[in-house]
Amino acid sequence: MKKTGMGFIVLMLMSGAVMADGKLGDILGKKPHKVTPEEWKAMLPVTETYVWFSGDVEGEATLTYKSDGTFSGTAKEYVWQTTSGSKGTWEIDPKGKICIDEKFESWGSSFKGCWFTFKVGDQYYVSLSDTDPASAIRKATLK
Repeated sequence: MKKTGMGFIVLMLMSGAVMADGKLGDILGKKPHKVTPEEWKAMLPVTETYVWFSGDVEGEATLTYKSDGTFSGTAKEYVWQTTSGSKGTWEIDPKGKICIDEKFESWGSSFKGCWFTFKVGDQYYVSLSDTDPASAIRKATLK
């Protein structure tokens, strides 16, 4: 079973296998705002929803991040029509890099990964880099 969740997006961004929503350079001209640790913490609890892709496999995830450094939610894989609970821990460094240690309850898999969150207008994006214009970006919804 393939790994899913935000960690899966990060893994696929690193490998280039994800169908990205563009490159960081595409939004740099729009003066994206990098979400700061203070802004991230002020949003908590915050729920993030996104779609992920890997080759012919795609799915969606909804995760809720809490102020105690934990998150939980669900990940759904469309091809095999399976769903798993997802939970783990998160932290954010002074530069705004969010790192997670994620476990998928039903799939028996896990992931560790990090990324930056940017905002352009009302749209959020995640990227592995906060400076490399060639870094892939993915859209995410934060509420």
